Amino acid sequence: MKPGSIAVLVGGLPYTIIFPEKSKRLLLRIPHRTFHERVLGRKVCEFGAHIYTDNGLVRIVIALLKSLEEECDNLSDTEQYTVADKLLELIGAVLRSESGLDKTSQGSAQAARMCRILSYLEENYSDHELTPAKGASANAVSMRHLHNLFKQSGITVCKWIWERRLQSAREDILDASMIGKSISEIAYNKGFNDSAHFSRAFKERFNVTPSKLRKMVVEQD
Repeated sequence: MKPGSIAVLVGGLPYTIIFPEKSKRLLLRIPHRTFHERVLGRKVCEFGAHIYTDNGLVRIVIALLKSLEEECDNLSDTEQYTVADKLLELIGAVLRSESGLDKTSQGSAQAARMCRILSYLEENYSDHELTPAKGASANAVSMRHLHNLFKQSGITVCKWIWERRLQSAREDILDASMIGKSISEIAYNKGFNDSAHFSRAFKERFNVTPSKLRKMVVEQD
């Protein structure tokens, strides 16, 4: 690595860092599921370790990380969510521009099939009747093949749907323009049938209840 570079390592891989001279480093840990879905764009590909050298996008990401180091404690929950969302998009743009991920995945029929299935799930995750069987049937694949595709990505179909619904509900709760909608209405619109079950799952996932998060958004406005 050189000053102004970014190294991306997948968790669990052994590595050694040697610093020949005094320097300052910023370390950012991204959950594996978030890295796969938001940074790699849900592409089925192998990703080991890469170093990204000084260029326009890399400089922007580094500048944003430095700013976050100084200002993160001064940001509201809504602002933190917004900045994190954009940061993941920028990191994904860096990886795609220099790693050739788009080219390698385009050549794989399996990756194309996975992308098609994910597009279907993305369009239909709020459907209360969406199930793995329905997703498999809509994409003309067997249940076994569907589960095998998701197994390679480290997540099950049901967990993907559940996570997408929770994330989307959180986005609406954090959106100040959605304050007029009740928590139950938001949950129902995202595919949840039981508001109490939704609240428990939400708290377990984000360590805060939907109502408390809504209250924090209202107070910030």
